[in-house]
Amino acid sequence: MVGNLLRTSFVLLLAFLSFGQPAAWAGPLDPEALASSYRTIVGLWAHNDPRSVDELVRFESSVISDKDPRTRERLHKAEQTVISEVAGVDLEVLVPLSVLHQEAYRHYTAHGGIGTAQVATHDRTLALDLALLYKKHVGTPEASALASRLIARLASVSSDSFQAAKLFQLASESDSKNGVALLGLATVFEKSGSYPDAVAVLERLRALDPEHPGKYPEATLRLALCLDRLDRRAEAIKLLAPLAEAPPTPWIGLLAAQELARIEQEARHPERAEKVLRAALLRYPRSARLTLQLASTLDARGAQQEARSVLESLAEIGADSQDDSRYRYNRLSQDLFDDADQVVEPAANQRLATLASSLASNSIPAAAAQDGVAR
Repeated sequence: MVGNLLRTSFVLLLAFLSFGQPAAWAGPLDPEALASSYRTIVGLWAHNDPRSVDELVRFESSVISDKDPRTRERLHKAEQTVISEVAGVDLEVLVPLSVLHQEAYRHYTAHGGIGTAQVATHDRTLALDLALLYKKHVGTPEASALASRLIARLASVSSDSFQAAKLFQLASESDSKNGVALLGLATVFEKSGSYPDAVAVLERLRALDPEHPGKYPEATLRLALCLDRLDRRAEAIKLLAPLAEAPPTPWIGLLAAQELARIEQEARHPERAEKVLRAALLRYPRSARLTLQLASTLDARGAQQEARSVLESLAEIGADSQDDSRYRYNRLSQDLFDDADQVVEPAANQRLATLASSLASNSIPAAAAQDGVAR
């Protein structure tokens, strides 16, 4: 009785996932065949079969066409049927199902290709909806925190800055203490030139732990550079100096020193810039960029002979293959991936047995389950 009520209730809740009334369209596969194929793929995923994501990509790509949006509606309806069945047994299966569609979306962002826009959007949207459903209907603080990581993980692989910002915002709303979601949102704002918005988010992030504002050193670095772009130079210097003097990580310390020296030189304080650069070169002696900056600073304060001597040392230094600081700064932080993966992957794996059990309670003949799955 209770199980039937839960199943019925969840069918109604899945209207949240609906695209509206499906179009009347006669395609090569009927709804039962599509649902059967999807159920088989979910079964592979539930048993940790390495073929599952590839099978999902092949299956959905063969059904959804960019030229006909009705194909997406039809597939969505079929997948929704299976999701309703298994989630009606246990809502926890929404977690591994969200991750399954995240992995398919990751495939499309990595490989792309002509004719994949609709199917990529389908997987991103479905992964998000499943995370939001889990948060809403499980309703515990733990569910909200996990949903936040699910959404942040989805955002971190998004190739669209607008969508990434939307997803990071949703992740931070699901869990206000999810600092890496805020860092991701601020990074997207910064990359799009929305510096006031980035500053607001970064200050909110640093306020999460007022006793340890340096808990997120990358956030401090980004805040300083955004403040500098807004002509709030004194505040930027105040934030950069500790990062340059006591680097929390090498790439952040190196970039902080470079930017602090640049700001000081632009403010016509070459002697301060020189001090920063000489201290930084003791830590990063093979940095060609720091060496060039030092030569420029020496030249600016009239020490041309010393500047030439520093430039001559570049031939011995060469390029530092380990200096990837600017490359790392210009991309979403690896912390975004690591934080989400460390939470999401174990959580999804722990629920695979539940997903398998839910599928078994809604089993169909094995032969029918094979229909429509690419081999």
